[in-house]
Amino acid sequence: MHELFELRQAVTRLYERCLAQAQQQTGLSRGEMDVLLFLANHPAYDTATDVVKMRGLSKSHVSAMVEKLAQRGMLLRQVEESNRRVVRLSLLPSAAQAVALGREAQEQFNRRLFAGISPLEQSNFQRTLHAICRNAGL
Repeated sequence: MHELFELRQAVTRLYERCLAQAQQQTGLSRGEMDVLLFLANHPAYDTATDVVKMRGLSKSHVSAMVEKLAQRGMLLRQVEESNRRVVRLSLLPSAAQAVALGREAQEQFNRRLFAGISPLEQSNFQRTLHAICRNAGL
């Protein structure tokens, strides 16, 4: 079990290192970049509640990041007419460069993480990971 926690920490550190240059170039915090990339990579999930649930972040953290991104002119918030409690989030064109840099960083992360691992091994890993997630109730 100890190895699992070490792996999680190592993977997190690698992801942070890969994103660091994109953050520096855009002036975005890690949280802001996380919210932008989540919305860009998962267009069907377009509310702050979706970000909280899917990313496991706190409501207050996501709210603060959404506010900062809206103030920067990268994110539009629209209240849903049929349910005024639902606020849809959409990326504005000014977020495109940050999203492109963030996605490039994510691709670099994936290349480094799976370097030397065959497609078959990657496929087996994905199946195993999905089974573990199901077993954990995710």
